Amino acid sequence: MTEIRLPFIGPDVEGCRLIQWIVSQGEEIEIDQDLAKLQLDDEVFYLPSPLDGVILDFCVVEGEWITVGEPIAYIEVE
Repeated sequence: MTEIRLPFIGPDVEGCRLIQWIVSQGEEIEIDQDLAKLQLDDEVFYLPSPLDGVILDFCVVEGEWITVGEPIAYIEVE
């Protein structure tokens, strides 16, 4: 099991809001596949997967604020 954490977004950025999960628990994912829709101020962007694997569990719920470096999901790496 591997943690996916919110990566560095930019200078002076401490975190962002999770707007929507695009994937589901149990779903197979590929590198660079969009995992979640995030929002920082008025900007909406997508978080790509850093690995291939299967989504095991989510650590945050939609609407929640996430800080940089915080675990957001667990995947089983293939």
